Amino acid sequence: MKHSFNYRVIYKDTDAEGVVYYANYFGFFERGRTELMRQMRVDFKKLREEEKLVFTITKVECHYLAPAIYDDEITVTTEIAEKGKARIIFK
Repeated sequence: MKHSFNYRVIYKDTDAEGVVYYANYFGFFERGRTELMRQMRVDFKKLREEEKLVFTITKVECHYLAPAIYDDEITVTTEIAEKGKARIIFK
């Protein structure tokens, strides 16, 4: 299963040169993960409140291929690469 969304880079995402600041990509990844789980009908709020279950991020990797620039429209695509009993790996 995959989920994609388009996003227009805004000023707050960028550094002084108008290039997306490297750490801001992780916010895009978080939104992708959240939207994919929502598409799968996973209710984070219900899991946390009723089941006392939370998702903990234990590892994050990013390989930068090309910079995104102010006003670029980017597409963020998220998919599950691996799913086990106690972990999910998103790509």
